[in-house]
Amino acid sequence: MQSVFPARSGWKLKDLEAQIENKVIITLGSNIDPEVNLASSIELLREEFILLKTSSVIETLADGAAGPNFLNAAASFCTSLSNDDLKMDHLRRIEALLGRIRSEDKNSPRTIDLDIAIRGLFVYDSNIWDCIYMAVPIAELIPDLINPKNGKTISETALELKGHTFWKMRPEIKLVV
Repeated sequence: MQSVFPARSGWKLKDLEAQIENKVIITLGSNIDPEVNLASSIELLREEFILLKTSSVIETLADGAAGPNFLNAAASFCTSLSNDDLKMDHLRRIEALLGRIRSEDKNSPRTIDLDIAIRGLFVYDSNIWDCIYMAVPIAELIPDLINPKNGKTISETALELKGHTFWKMRPEIKLVV
């Protein structure tokens, strides 16, 4: 395979493709002791992966059920794990370590919720285009991501959602990589 950079750079197209394919963006949400649980989940992720970037933390209303407001964020990292292995063996384990109890009510309060939103160039959770708790944090990480259905970027979508949905920045909560 031909190098797309000068030979001395050491980068090859295959290396770049692997980096793109292995880049994952996950969303984080909590409405039970959320300041502690968001920070703890980042620390646990950091033990297993090299985190590239985290978004700011925002506060949103509980979606679909009564309950305390959520704190939400997004984080990016690279992994060669399959999505199933990442979700079932790593993200679910972190959720369990932080006391997440799964119930039939998908909208019940939770200590932490970790979901794969984007992998490489593929959006795995189409809710990123409709839910402020996903759109705003993801827009910080990849502002130019385009919705193929309407041609809008995630930044434009987040801006629209901000105009008609409760949310607020929580700058006092830092999730530093």
